[in-house]
Amino acid sequence: MELLKEILKSHKIKDTERKVRPILNRIKTEIETENINAEVVLGGSVAKGTHLKKYDCDIFVKFGETYKDKNLSELLEKILQCFDNVERVHGSRDYFKLLYQHIEFEIVPVLNIKNSEEALNVTDVSPLHVLWVKKHIGKKADDIKLAKLFCKAQRVYGAESFINGFSGYMIEILVIYYGSFLNFLKGVSNWKLKEVIDFTQYYKNEKEVFKTLNKAKLDSPLILIDPVQKERNAAAALSYEKFNLLIAAAAKFLAGPSKKMFCMHKFLLKKIKIKAKKEKGVLIMIEAAPLEGKKDVIGGKLLKCFNYGKRQLELNDFKLLDSDWYWSDIKQNAYMWYIVHPEKLSEYKIHAGPLISSNKKDVAKFIKKHKKYKIENNRIYSEIKRKYTKPKQLIKTLMNIYFKDKVKKNKLIE
Repeated sequence: MELLKEILKSHKIKDTERKVRPILNRIKTEIETENINAEVVLGGSVAKGTHLKKYDCDIFVKFGETYKDKNLSELLEKILQCFDNVERVHGSRDYFKLLYQHIEFEIVPVLNIKNSEEALNVTDVSPLHVLWVKKHIGKKADDIKLAKLFCKAQRVYGAESFINGFSGYMIEILVIYYGSFLNFLKGVSNWKLKEVIDFTQYYKNEKEVFKTLNKAKLDSPLILIDPVQKERNAAAALSYEKFNLLIAAAAKFLAGPSKKMFCMHKFLLKKIKIKAKKEKGVLIMIEAAPLEGKKDVIGGKLLKCFNYGKRQLELNDFKLLDSDWYWSDIKQNAYMWYIVHPEKLSEYKIHAGPLISSNKKDVAKFIKKHKKYKIENNRIYSEIKRKYTKPKQLIKTLMNIYFKDKVKKNKLIE
């Protein structure tokens, strides 16, 4: 398809090797100087040749078995003293960040293992993911890049907790499984809920998958068996929302291929205001400056704020016509918006109590609490005064209380 060739042409990457090699060589030299039994290798999408124009680079320092009882993060920190601007990041096992040539390097200490059963930490398995993809990728690197670009444009790319979408590794497995980008879209468009994909055929059938895997790993809409860890669902963090969004987008593209479906749409306040006007709703827009820290943690806090605002609006009887949020980078502010039905709520609302024929103690408690009440169809009711009759009143309160420790600062945009 000519359209796909055009898209790939506009996303060609140059000089990756030139930018990455100096860091690898420097670490390798330090390892040899210190006489440490370790190997330094490229990881992530750069190692697989599936990276896009804006990329980070993973580097694994694989320590030999003799170091399995040692603190690998401490060992790596000593090796990386040759760099001036290294930042230690806390995780299940601490790793390190380094900025060079406008590329963010993540340097990760791992145990050098041959299979996932030998892993002492979840990060130890990551190099095995790279090896599996490189073994099976064949000539599908461009198809994987197209799938990543498509998923990014549809806002379903990323496994971070505030996105819960498709990770790069998931997309790589799926494109390899289906054989090409277009076949990937065809497969996605036909997905059913609880779709099971087992490339390595670890299990005889779907029934065995659901019988064998831990229940917590089966909560996701897609069950994607990790080719290097048969007990792991690589799609465990995928949300139903992102699952459904990709299915719809795949069907739409196949029905009418368009270059626009690969374009990241700019966030414009004007568009949200136009949408609110069309919906004839009240727009409440919040601009929030994120805290400093890891992107996943910051994003999680922002998402909590958005979801809490949405839930409180609904609990207080405001009818939501639309709601969403947008955040692109740790250096950028986030935006959250709610489009609410314009109807003003009454000052009082009907509050339903227990059935008259139910527990007499519950009925007595209700009468004691609500002096004014009425009985209809065997149930007791009372009128209670609403705390909020306007949605902005509620959101302003939340911003001053709930949002306060989750963002640096926030304000309403009029």
